[in-house]
Amino acid sequence: MKKTMGWLVPVLALVMPLAFPAALWIGKMSGYTYALRSALLYVLICLALVCATLFFSGEDQSKAGKAAALLILPAACVSGICLHIGCESAWVSHCVLALVIVSLLLFLKTKATRRMKIPVGVLSLVPLLYTLLFCLLSFIPLSEKTELTCVSPDDAYVAKLSVVDEGALGGSTVIRAYPTATVKQGILGEWKQEKEIYRGDWIEADSVSFSWADDRTLLLNGESIQIP
Repeated sequence: MKKTMGWLVPVLALVMPLAFPAALWIGKMSGYTYALRSALLYVLICLALVCATLFFSGEDQSKAGKAAALLILPAACVSGICLHIGCESAWVSHCVLALVIVSLLLFLKTKATRRMKIPVGVLSLVPLLYTLLFCLLSFIPLSEKTELTCVSPDDAYVAKLSVVDEGALGGSTVIRAYPTATVKQGILGEWKQEKEIYRGDWIEADSVSFSWADDRTLLLNGESIQIP
């Protein structure tokens, strides 16, 4: 049982962090954007799997288990970079930092030959530095939060108003819209043909007037915005 868990858990812990970057790439190649239902829940699942891998790793671990355990570090770093794009809260960034630290501990603990460790270590270096930089910046409150969502009168479009908080740097207000017919559901999130139609100065959410004037026209504080 322990031998089976020794390779199965590392493989799952490797696949899970790669799932989100892969979904982003597939969506981009197809003209879609991909959004997780909960970035925080996703990174917590990844963290739990890596912690389990750290527990089950040992001298008697199979070569497949060791290889997967080593590759978790670059996978976690790449996933961390992707998670920081449009980060929903600082908590996501803090959990990403924990994920990277545990993955690094796993990398150091895993008994493998230099022939295996050195290439993976070199492969991990650049994404590791980028992820640590993003996590460092997360202690400055940087986040994007969807404040308002409106469906067009004919139910053909959904528009979302998001407030991007960049701390001392200010921020911005972003409106994105997508046709409801293009939404494709996945296990962790959904793909949609979302487009940014407006970006303005940062404003308080409770002072925003945001609604549909007709099937293809949005009103933001009385200003008309046409859906292309």
